[in-house]
Amino acid sequence: MISVIVPFSNSKKYIKKSLLSIINQSLKKDLYELIAINNNSYDGTTNIVKKILKNHNNCKLLSLKSKIPSPGLARNLGVKKAKYKYIYFIDSDDLLDRNALLILFNKIKFNKKVDLICNNYKIIDLAKNLKKKNRFDLSFFTMNKKNIIENYLNTSIIPQVVSNLISKKILIKNKITFFKGIHEDIFYFFKILFYAKNIIIEKKKIYKKINNKDSLVNKITKHNIKYCALGYDKCYNFLKKENFLSKTRLLKLHIYGKIGVISALILKIKKTKMLVNYKKKLNNLIYKTFLKFYISIPKSYKFKTRKDLIIKNFFSKI
Repeated sequence: MISVIVPFSNSKKYIKKSLLSIINQSLKKDLYELIAINNNSYDGTTNIVKKILKNHNNCKLLSLKSKIPSPGLARNLGVKKAKYKYIYFIDSDDLLDRNALLILFNKIKFNKKVDLICNNYKIIDLAKNLKKKNRFDLSFFTMNKKNIIENYLNTSIIPQVVSNLISKKILIKNKITFFKGIHEDIFYFFKILFYAKNIIIEKKKIYKKINNKDSLVNKITKHNIKYCALGYDKCYNFLKKENFLSKTRLLKLHIYGKIGVISALILKIKKTKMLVNYKKKLNNLIYKTFLKFYISIPKSYKFKTRKDLIIKNFFSKI
């Protein structure tokens, strides 16, 4: 019933524990498969994966043909090769509780028309830079579609595909695929929420999210800044085309959401230890990347929130 997809790239520190947490699930082996995907890894991770998977019939190893590392493209390949009805994405440094897939399977068993199961997770904060230690957005998924979409646009919902069981049918029918690059989860998960009719919540913390210093979310690069708001721009343009919300409401949500993304970047650069000159370069890049957006904010928009004031102060001083 469930295809678990794990893309990896230079993950030799964590991959063994991650894969074994999937292989040692309490769910019967013929009810799930593990698909590991080599995403341009060159540090020996692939050899570790081969050794772990070789004696397990429900596991397979694939390799991404693209020479450009992309978690999204690796996941697309995994979905294409998946043989079961439901997809579950896991990051290569994260873990599953031993009964995770059994719990999800039982949900499917009694709710055969489910499109999406959003489950809770526990954060193991090795980087020690997070305030929240579990998934905080589950209550939003009990709302109607309009409220879910509005909360997604204003960044109240976590834009990530991990810790969600997704119907493969909804992905194929609506041609939902990841785009090349990073922060590709944003538009992908948005489209799943837009098309999903039957969403279920699992409150048990069956996923262990490991927050390492090496994790992509903790790295600040030119690439991060370039792609950080692209996903939300795609959501905005999609809804504009669909006439899902009024133009005024949609624009307001888009502005608020994008301000949230930019302010988070500004704060992260401020708090992260790095050379002063590099911080200056990153701040200048944020300025160049988002100045046009900042100027385009209507004069009627009132800068009230903490996030509003962060970017207003940033663009007036730099």
